Amino acid sequence: MSNYYPISKIVGSKITYYRKMNGMTLNQIANIIGVSEQQQSRYEHGINRINLDRLNQYAEIFNISILEFFIFTEIEKEYIKKEFPIKTRGNIYEEI
Repeated sequence: MSNYYPISKIVGSKITYYRKMNGMTLNQIANIIGVSEQQQSRYEHGINRINLDRLNQYAEIFNISILEFFIFTEIEKEYIKKEFPIKTRGNIYEEI
């Protein structure tokens, strides 16, 4: 397993996607959110986890529902399963 957090990496890539779709630079979004450019980069690469309050800030800036960050494609689901294995009685990934 890598040093990154798999779900944070996917959420971070979605932040990058929405940032670019809104024509914003890394520096611009960092200033709006109130973090350093380095911290913003760490969020977008999944190195640092993002709390829900901060994630809600991104959703408001991008004018999307916070749920958009948690709608995973099949490829993203497979990545999560591979990088973050969990043994349960049922299949938790069916609910993702």
